[in-house]
Amino acid sequence: IRVAKSAIVAASAQLAGFFSIGTDCSVGDDAIIEDTILWSGAQIASKSHLQGCIVRSEKKASGIHRNIDI
Repeated sequence: IRVAKSAIVAASAQLAGFFSIGTDCSVGDDAIIEDTILWSGAQIASKSHLQGCIVRSEKKASGIHRNIDI
């Protein structure tokens, strides 16, 4: 479990299971991150739900995703 100091995670976001949030990432309001890895600069939109995903550097993710690489 890791959250980089430069990452911005909304207070209403939920983090569960194993997760790693890299440098300069952002996680929007009411987003749910479960067993997911966010590489540097990844941006997760508000109300998104990611489970078992990898979001690569500088990529944006929104919506509901399970067990995919973005």
